[in-house]
Amino acid sequence: MFAELWARTNASFLAGASHAEEMVDAARSLGYAALAIADVDEVGGVVRAHAAAKKARQPLIVGAELSLSDFTPIHPRFWGERGRAGTGSAVVLAKNRAGWAQLCRWLTTARTTSPRGEPTLSVSALLS
Repeated sequence: MFAELWARTNASFLAGASHAEEMVDAARSLGYAALAIADVDEVGGVVRAHAAAKKARQPLIVGAELSLSDFTPIHPRFWGERGRAGTGSAVVLAKNRAGWAQLCRWLTTARTTSPRGEPTLSVSALLS
């Protein structure tokens, strides 16, 4: 069985194209064991995906792709889009309600401590 663990909906502006409901239906029709929605710096697609998954009886994992402000990868080929250290992301999936609550706290921290429209989280905040 296959499980998609990093899917972006159209809530990820310019990064995802499909509606959450369409993704859940596709996962169900393809026989996926589970589908994980991890939109970029938000959980907007998760609400619609949750409703659709419940209706379709499709296992859903919720999460987000968190932008990191001080990411320093080990190897230069993983450096940010401009070929330097300092940017990156981490896909975080919630295992339970406590994980969902922590994910929402991280997203809130990223939005309240960063310039408008550019939510980022420090690696130390993610690990604390």
